[in-house]
Formats: sequence, structure tokens, C-alpha cells
Amino acid sequence: MRSLIRVRSILIALLILSMSALADVPPDAGFTNVSADLRIETGADLSDFRFFLESPMRVEEIKISSGSPTRIDAAGRAGAAKFAKLIAVPISDMTISGELTPSLLEDLIRRKSFANAREILSHNFQTTVSVIEKPVWKPPVYRLSLENGGVIATKVSEGPDRSLLFYAVPVVFVGVLIAIGIAIIGLWLFRRSRKKV
Repeated sequence: MRSLIRVRSILIALLILSMSALADVPPDAGFTNVSADLRIETGADLSDFRFFLESPMRVEEIKISSGSPTRIDAAGRAGAAKFAKLIAVPISDMTISGELTPSLLEDLIRRKSFANAREILSHNFQTTVSVIEKPVWKPPVYRLSLENGGVIATKVSEGPDRSLLFYAVPVVFVGVLIAIGIAIIGLWLFRRSRKKV
């Protein structure tokens, strides 16, 4: 009995250590972390499916409506919770004897017990972009559709808005030139004032 308790304690400690290894890490110089909401759109009738977002921290059900965009906020998804997979499960697969409680449902999804469940995309709720791209960067958008009786996801947009980036880069460049000019004028004025003394 004691050895069983010891083994459980070791497994819990290893799980906690592995979660801390997935903690947020600061990016390299010239780059910054940005939140990336998960954005989904669809025109297909997905009423025969239920959708679940699975991360190492939890499994949560996501409601996806046809014709209106779905946005899953990145707020509060730090550490291991920032990595997630969207899983589509046919409702016809979810018939079991007894009550399908949230904890049982989570366990069944983690153990891949639903034969026709499909992972349709993986998403990171935090990403690293260059400092120049940050003002014009947009989270990815996925479009869900039906194919061969299953749900598929297609990435329709991601990253910086190139039309805005065309204007942002010259503005940053001009800003740097202005800052250098101010620094040079400041040094010139400082040396001039010292010569007068």
C-alpha cells in the first residue's frame, strides 16, 4: 500500500514538473509574444458534431454555429493551457450506457474512445512575432467544412496584414531616423554649450 502511494506521489510530481516545462519563455531580442485568439468560421451544417478543445490542462466543449464566426479568447490560457487541439466528435458516437458526465466525457476524449472522433486542428494561443509585425499581426482564421462525412479545417488567413505592413515598415524606419536625428542634435547642442563655458 505504501509503495502504491509513493508511486502516485512520484507521478504527480513528474506531472507538475512537466507542466512547468511548458511555461511561458521570453522571446529573443527583436521579437515579442502576442496572444492569438482561435477564430473559426463555417457555412456548413455541423449539427451532427460536438466540438471539444483539448489542452494538457483541460477539455472544454466549444459551440460552433454555422454562418456566424466563433472566437475563442486567448486570455487565461498560459503555460500548458496555451497548446490546444480542436476535436470533432460525431453525436452518433456519443451513445453510452449511463450518464455522460463532464468528467467521464473528458476521460473518453483523452483516451480517444470515440471511434470517429477527429482532431481537426492544433492551435497555440500565444505566438512569437517580430516587433515590426506586431502592430499589424492578426490571429489565424480557420474555415470548417464537411468532407467525406467528417469535418476538416482549412487555414484561410494568418500573420501580418501585408497591406498594413507596407505602411508600418516605412513609419518605423522614419521613426528610427528621427530618433537618431534628435540624438545628433542633442549631442551637438551639448558640445556647443560646453565650448561656451
